Amino acid sequence: MKAKHFLDPCSRSMVKLWYGLHLIPWYVVKLTLLLIHGRRNYHAYVAKFHALHPARAYSFGRGRFIHLYYEHNVDKVIKNSLKAGAVFIDIGANQGTYTILALSVRDIGVVVAVDPDPRIYRYLCNHPILKNCNAQILNKAVWLSDSKTKLTLGKSTLLTSLTPLQRFVNENHFLNMMVECEGIRLDTLVNKFPKVDLIKMDIEGAEYHVLTDPLLDLQKVDALIIEMHYALKSIEANEIINMLKNHRYRIYIISPLLLKSSPLRYHLFATRNPLLW
Repeated sequence: MKAKHFLDPCSRSMVKLWYGLHLIPWYVVKLTLLLIHGRRNYHAYVAKFHALHPARAYSFGRGRFIHLYYEHNVDKVIKNSLKAGAVFIDIGANQGTYTILALSVRDIGVVVAVDPDPRIYRYLCNHPILKNCNAQILNKAVWLSDSKTKLTLGKSTLLTSLTPLQRFVNENHFLNMMVECEGIRLDTLVNKFPKVDLIKMDIEGAEYHVLTDPLLDLQKVDALIIEMHYALKSIEANEIINMLKNHRYRIYIISPLLLKSSPLRYHLFATRNPLLW
């Protein structure tokens, strides 16, 4: 079943325009810093500049600067991985950045946005683009079982997690409350489709528990983009990488140059098709 866009025949162009308009601030800042500091040094100044930015969430109205800095080249990998008829699952969709990017792919097959935060679910269901598409929106947490579980809400929806990271707890980034949510195993979600072309996963540290589950079945998944929240040489990161290799994926780091300025937040691309890289 193909995802329909707006009823207007120019719908896909409107989605691209919506997405593109919010790239402009990033490119203005990036070009300015390149001209002032040169290609070699501008990354250090981008990191300093982002601290001055008022946004604290990835939304289309706010926060694209932070998003595109920390997730540099992720957009490009998604576009290269999705073709007509593809199935894309956005786990930890937050405010729908990558969900909407996937919907801009010509004749995309199925797009699924998954997020356990009730605030995000309401936002996505009322989004001016998503409510006019047949993107599937699931208010569930990808976890180790298909049962209810407890979710810790972040002050920002970016940090809501099943397994709050201690560094964020120490910085008081969470509300003093937990909510019950529906859990779903990753392979339960994947098995709803004959094949999944790409999964994007950003689940705030819970990727360690989900991806190292010895019962996890990823045979139907061609590729994954995983936002890692553990240092590259940590025990957790090594176990995740080894498990993915056991599933016959080749592992690449997206934008390795950013590791120096962001060692606890980077992206792995796991694929069985090296031609995608």
